[in-house]
Amino acid sequence: MNVHHELTENTYLVTHDVGPKQIGMRLDAFIKDRYKRRTRESIQRAIEGGAIFLERNQGPHLQLGRLKPSTMLLPGDQVLIRSERKPEPEVDFNYQIIHEDENLFVISKPGNLPVHPAGRFFFNTLL
Repeated sequence: MNVHHELTENTYLVTHDVGPKQIGMRLDAFIKDRYKRRTRESIQRAIEGGAIFLERNQGPHLQLGRLKPSTMLLPGDQVLIRSERKPEPEVDFNYQIIHEDENLFVISKPGNLPVHPAGRFFFNTLL
């Protein structure tokens, strides 16, 4: 299962590649399988609201318009989930680079500065 993350100034985009075992699966079931804590109803609202979209890579590469939760996945599809920037807890960005070379990066960071996006933190992180 391939997953790609992209972070821009106000958007967090996660891309899931559809594997051979997911071909023919409903879009909402595919997402529910990956985000177990989300309800199927919230996933269906996100699909219908346009926060979840599909890139179909069969023949010419195209992005499909409005989707239905029942959309069936095909080989080569990519499911994209977009989250807009929401308020996050404040963090202390005062970190110090102790050492950096082509193989190693050592920093001293405050305890409340997450290293990577997780939980409530997507933008206020070291990465």
